[in-house]
Amino acid sequence: MSRYESTQAVNPVQRYYDWDGQGQTFSHYNSESAEQIPETLPFKFFIISERYCVRGFDENLRQGIFSNVVQYVGREELNVRWKDGNTIAKGLWRDIKGEVNANGGHYTMVIFAMSELQDLICIRLRGSAIKSWGDTVGKSRVRQNDEWISVASVGTGENERGTYYYPIFSFGGSLAKEDDEIGAQLAAELKNYRENKPVAQPVSPTPSTSMPPSATLPPPTDDDDDLPF
Repeated sequence: MSRYESTQAVNPVQRYYDWDGQGQTFSHYNSESAEQIPETLPFKFFIISERYCVRGFDENLRQGIFSNVVQYVGREELNVRWKDGNTIAKGLWRDIKGEVNANGGHYTMVIFAMSELQDLICIRLRGSAIKSWGDTVGKSRVRQNDEWISVASVGTGENERGTYYYPIFSFGGSLAKEDDEIGAQLAAELKNYRENKPVAQPVSPTPSTSMPPSATLPPPTDDDDDLPF
């Protein structure tokens, strides 16, 4: 092993969860089986940190949309790009929201958390899921410091596309001393990764090209992303 390889931090996140409105639960992608694995509710986790980014899919270009992750969305710039490296917009969210949304990008809340298995996971929320979070968990920073967050039920809403489903968050009880200690360890691992992860090499922009017709598209969203961020 080279000296360079030995100093690289390894991403400590074990699973990435997204809300599946059709299945009405959170799910994560299993690379070995190449399928989405749904979580049985109640789904519990403990918050380690919160960040923000843009994620989405441009149906016209058939390309994924992503951005850097920031801590303070009102003060830090987002660099939103298509998968091919071409830039959609760069700036504070309030200034680029219209252009990003028009191309299929969505404001996304990124929650790094400890699961009940005591490992590090990442949960990504958008649209009505963010509003649901703000209605309960977001109102009490104090309780977030030492209580589990639980998703045990699902809410429904209506928009021009029909019925959509979103997670309902609640506080799920205090952490045991052992869980609190492991949570602190995971937080330290995440901090170390952020400070020492390899710097991503810039992608050379290329002309936007469409994916082949046979490519699988992500399921349509069933929530409303028109939020005041």
